[in-house]
Amino acid sequence: MKKCLILAAAALVAFAACTKVETVEAPAQKVSFEVAKYMQSKAETSLLSEADANGSSINKFQTNAWYHSVNDGNQYFMKNVEINWKSAKNEWSSDIDYYWPKTGYVNFYSYAGTPAPTSYGTTAATEGTITYTNAVINYNDNVLVADAAYGFHANAAQYHIDHADVKGVTTLFRHYLAKVAFNVSLRTTEEKKSATNYFKVEVLEASVKVSNKGTLTLTNADPNTSRTAAAPGTTALNPWTNANTANANVAWVPAAWNETSGSETVETIQIVASPVEGKDMKALTLNLAKNAVIQTETDTVMLAMRSVMPQALTSNQVFYIKYKVSAYNDASTDPYSVETLEFTNPLTSFIGTSALTAWNKNTKYTYNVFIDPIASKITFDPAVEEWVNEEQNFNPWLN
Repeated sequence: MKKCLILAAAALVAFAACTKVETVEAPAQKVSFEVAKYMQSKAETSLLSEADANGSSINKFQTNAWYHSVNDGNQYFMKNVEINWKSAKNEWSSDIDYYWPKTGYVNFYSYAGTPAPTSYGTTAATEGTITYTNAVINYNDNVLVADAAYGFHANAAQYHIDHADVKGVTTLFRHYLAKVAFNVSLRTTEEKKSATNYFKVEVLEASVKVSNKGTLTLTNADPNTSRTAAAPGTTALNPWTNANTANANVAWVPAAWNETSGSETVETIQIVASPVEGKDMKALTLNLAKNAVIQTETDTVMLAMRSVMPQALTSNQVFYIKYKVSAYNDASTDPYSVETLEFTNPLTSFIGTSALTAWNKNTKYTYNVFIDPIASKITFDPAVEEWVNEEQNFNPWLN
């Protein structure tokens, strides 16, 4: 019992004699990102599966971040910093490390792909802005803008898309372009098919005019109006609003153009000798077999899926096709008829009353062009003209 008391007293003396006090804190956490692209109602694919204008996987994006401090006001925290996927570290982060402040919160505004925005918020007054001014949209462009990530003060874990242990600023990308493709098929009706005839259709010319230059103005405001720097509150993702009040789903406002002098702001996609996939249309030769209702070929893609600027469809967006129809009784013989036909119409009246009126962002459109090479079978309606009866009376003895 005494021994225990002596040990305790010695310990108290030793503690009282110690004048150096060391405080050990946990190290500051490095800022990293957790990334997914937007896929309708669920995010199942990482940004790495998206392709850039060169066809390569997008493994980087840019972010602008603003630190809302407790005592020192808003600060431009990350100035258009490039964020890369670092497989060795299993993280999305910048080449230069950034660490979370101990107080306050940080807002993040991220984008990826091409073309890059012409401006973004670099002052406290313009913090939540991204603008694409008079951007020309090419066939392989891919504009991705992430929802604003508000109120973050530490790395989060929500998507776990790339790997189960990836953590970081929740970064949800959405597509801000549309995609369009054109297919051609031969189709006829059951009553017109023939067991003794087949038809060949050759697409000679085809084109479609689309607006390819416009402006996209995006703005974002922190949805949590009660959030203060001292109390970050709940972190949240906030989609962007745009200046196109006429059609929010289109978002882009095309530059004005007309069909005769609009070469700067309109693209004419047409058949070329050596088409580039998605950039040009390609000539096709399709066959309707004997006794068939649809064509025998399966490759009917005239224009592979390509990027276009979202736009309201007007009389300016015109589709044109010229094709030759050859009719045969036997494959070894020449066609018994050859006919060249043309069709041109605005896309708004391409399929009558059900035609689309706009190409919206984050949407893929496929136009199926159905050609019926059979007008109607030649049949006959025979008749025999009635005999004309005439009578002549005469008496030979009177001569």
